[in-house]
Amino acid sequence: MRWSYLIPRLIILGLIWAFFAFAFDPLIRYSAVQSLQAVTGARADVPVLQTGFFPPRVVIEDVALAS
Repeated sequence: MRWSYLIPRLIILGLIWAFFAFAFDPLIRYSAVQSLQAVTGARADVPVLQTGFFPPRVVIEDVALAS
């Protein structure tokens, strides 16, 4: 097996895994807060947002909107 073929693909696979493991939930949480603030015109807070792929799920808890 050629290492020059395998190593770049493993690095790309690792980067994709790291994105979904560490950056995906904060990115979705930020997008949810910005969307809620744009729609309502009030400050919004989403402290808990968890996603899962197997099985597919999105859990959003304790959403707070200012009056």
